[in-house]
Amino acid sequence: MRWGAAGTEEGWTEWANNDAVGEMIEDVVQILRDFKALMTNKESRADHELGMAVFQDEHFKNIVGMASHDEDIKAMGGMLMKLGRHFRTLKQW
Repeated sequence: MRWGAAGTEEGWTEWANNDAVGEMIEDVVQILRDFKALMTNKESRADHELGMAVFQDEHFKNIVGMASHDEDIKAMGGMLMKLGRHFRTLKQW
C-alpha cells in the first residue's frame, strides 16, 4: 500500500492510495462474512454446545475441585495463572 505524510506550507498532510484502501476494506468485509458463516453454521453450533457440556460433566467438576483444593485456587483466573506458571516451568526443562 502506498501511503505517506509530509509537512507543506498549509500544514501537515497525509495520503493513501485509494485502490489499496479499497482492497483492504473488501478483504475485511470478506473476513466478516466468513466469520458470520462460521458462527451460524449448524456444525459449529453443535460443536460449541458439546464443548460447553463438558463444564456440566460430573468428572470435570471433580477434577477442577481437586485441583483448586490442591493448588489453593479461589477463582478460574487464579487457576489459569498457576497453569501458565507450570507450563512455563515445563517449557524450561
